[in-house]
Amino acid sequence: MLSSPRLPKAARLRCSPGCFTNLNSTVWGKETRVLATLSVPLSPGGKQCESLRHWRLAALCELAVLCIAAPLAQADTIRTRVGIGYTGQVVGIDAQGLLINHAGAVRTIPRDDIVRVEVDQYPDVAKAETLFDRGVSGAAEAERFYAGVLAADLPSWLRAFIEWRLFRLRLAVSRYPEALDAYLLLMQENPQFAAGVTWSPVSENDPDRQRAMLAKIDEALRKGPPDPIAGQLTKLRNVLTPAPGTPPVPAAPSSPKPHIPAPPSDAAEKAKIAFASLFGDRLAKIQATADPQDDVDLAADLLQAAKIAGSQPEFLALVCEKAWELGNKDPAGYATAAEAMKILAEKIPQMAEACRQRMFVTMQRQYEHASGPARAEAGKSLVEALLRMADQQERLGNPDQALVYLRQAQDVAMSVGSSRKSEIQASLERLAHRQQTLARIAERIRQSQVAPQDQKVREDIFFLYAVELDNPAEAVKYADALGDEGMKRCAQQAASPAEKLSEAACLELGDWYRFLADKAGPAAKPNMLARARGYYKVYLERHTADDLPRAKALVAFRQVESALEKARRSGPEAGVPGFFGLPLGGAGKIVFIVDRSGSMTDSIDFVKYELKRCIAVLSQEQQFYVIFYSSGPPVELPSRTLVHATVHNRQLAFEFIDGVIAQGETDPSKALERAFALGPDAICLLTDGEFDRAIIDLVRRLNVSATVRVHTLGFLYKTGESVLRQIAQENNGVYKFVSEADLADLAKPSRR
Repeated sequence: MLSSPRLPKAARLRCSPGCFTNLNSTVWGKETRVLATLSVPLSPGGKQCESLRHWRLAALCELAVLCIAAPLAQADTIRTRVGIGYTGQVVGIDAQGLLINHAGAVRTIPRDDIVRVEVDQYPDVAKAETLFDRGVSGAAEAERFYAGVLAADLPSWLRAFIEWRLFRLRLAVSRYPEALDAYLLLMQENPQFAAGVTWSPVSENDPDRQRAMLAKIDEALRKGPPDPIAGQLTKLRNVLTPAPGTPPVPAAPSSPKPHIPAPPSDAAEKAKIAFASLFGDRLAKIQATADPQDDVDLAADLLQAAKIAGSQPEFLALVCEKAWELGNKDPAGYATAAEAMKILAEKIPQMAEACRQRMFVTMQRQYEHASGPARAEAGKSLVEALLRMADQQERLGNPDQALVYLRQAQDVAMSVGSSRKSEIQASLERLAHRQQTLARIAERIRQSQVAPQDQKVREDIFFLYAVELDNPAEAVKYADALGDEGMKRCAQQAASPAEKLSEAACLELGDWYRFLADKAGPAAKPNMLARARGYYKVYLERHTADDLPRAKALVAFRQVESALEKARRSGPEAGVPGFFGLPLGGAGKIVFIVDRSGSMTDSIDFVKYELKRCIAVLSQEQQFYVIFYSSGPPVELPSRTLVHATVHNRQLAFEFIDGVIAQGETDPSKALERAFALGPDAICLLTDGEFDRAIIDLVRRLNVSATVRVHTLGFLYKTGESVLRQIAQENNGVYKFVSEADLADLAKPSRR
């Protein structure tokens, strides 16, 4: 940076080699802001070209005259992930990010592209942003600076932005109650910006904090927040709410909690001394040799020490980090390095994210150095890790980084012949479509600001939000451009939770989304059809009278289901069969009910394998749940609710499925009751036994609205075929008999 002592502070010149100067001024009201960039090309030797020295002086003088001629407005600077900086005046904030007047044009900078914000009037913002960028290590100091800035009288956009930063910061360091406070404050003060904030629900183990968080969420939900915010709060509430049948959260003790002294301030120094006394001599010796085997051997000894060292954070971090560092020096130590990070993440959860990043580095090296079958195995593990990281980044609201990980996963999957190729391609197309749509919206918004009388531009924005992004809350802001009160009304209703709508509104929205599906592109069409199906389903559940409106809605519901199934069959997963061949592409919410009675002992591994394969190819938009039944209580997914088919949720489901054993008699009644209570679109019911005919009556009662498809599978034995077939026929499902020949193509997994 170059600066002149004769120029005001705000007129500093930012320079970067290789470009020429750009001097301009933009008039905002009565004040003139001088935007100056002075970039001097360098000679090969690195010095400024002699011929440009006088030119630079002339430019400085010209700039000084401009600065004296008019007062300077305060400037805001936004720096983005790709290294582009925008200097100007932030003029607003919306669900997507910050709006800045840059060089005479208003641009929208997406929230998740923003790396750093600087505001001349509030220099502590820049300090806080620098600390925020350091992650966990700078969290405490960043929060102190942010809090200090919030004490001032701030523009609304800056207050909302800082509240969002505090929310992200507290979430990153696992301070979930305080993260919730920041989110609720953001929701209260700037609901438009909060509506675009997404975060993965987290559990809270402390009973007192759990109760406090639930109370705050319930209070916020009673105020009727808009749909995206209500959905986030409901997800979090479901995670925090104890599962049915578990003991209630104990009441807080009446006596004060004992004071736990803080660790000594020199704990880190003491840990270093202890580490040096145990391993210092060996470290010095291996540093004097070129043989990597010495490093690998010490890494293995450090790993053993980590296993028995307890959970002293400073000492354990030193041991595990050094084991990781030494293990990574040779392929023989990669397994040790990865295990060291796994132990550190388990014992010190605050470091889990950093440990996952390091494990990822090790897995990349394993893949690069392996060959033959070992390379294929390392590649498959790396693909899983990349997909988990992509999923995490998407949940954190970082789609650009998610795309990077997905593309890496695709390259590795292609190289090793992974079965996840089609799934990765589908995720890439979905994310790319979202990013392209956001770019189109940003361009349309810019056009509307230049030509506010152009109704066609605002109409385009409406349909991009409503259809391509499935975001009616944003779409309704541009509904006036349509000149259609019906469209505006539907957009307003769609932004509210379905349970708050009347029967007539649900029916109208079913028809509306069916209409929008015809306008949608291939990527958005399934979402519009799923929305239509959802509203028709709510209407049919409420409107039980056997009349013409119900008959019409039921036919429309079936037509939408068929269209949705066809739309999903034409997507990237078109060639993938469903559960033992049952078509499930059209179902957005699926519950699998699987027999685990004693008669399944010799065959349950086949069912587990196919169940995991089926879940693995569900799209992330689809939700699923798994229930195993016998004569005792059902054995269910730990989530206790439907979950989206993300990489993380699939992995949790696979671990749960692997742990189920076969025992007991055959009674699906409690499992069916649980399944219908979850509100699915489809149920897959599998058994190798014979049901009592009372199960037919039970399903009739549970599916009185006839909106849930119930598919049935007879597994290896036809003894219960008549009941299973009738259940499927009465509930718009499909019956399938799975024979031994059908299992011939399945590779039976090894038992654990």
